[in-house]
Amino acid sequence: MARFRRIGRRYLNHPPQSVEALTLLAAMPTGAADSLREYLHGDYLLLYTVADDLATVYLLTIRHHR
Repeated sequence: MARFRRIGRRYLNHPPQSVEALTLLAAMPTGAADSLREYLHGDYLLLYTVADDLATVYLLTIRHHR
């Protein structure tokens, strides 16, 4: 993931439907939700964001999805 930081799909392509997730998205600074990406790796779903100015990947959550 370090070389191809945008390999995951945009998180907002399939927006969440839970009240909790929608509340968290609404609390984010303007435009921040657009940088959220998700990547499926084996049985795990990774939610991350990329800071372009630092070329840094911030791993936000790892969930076992099966």
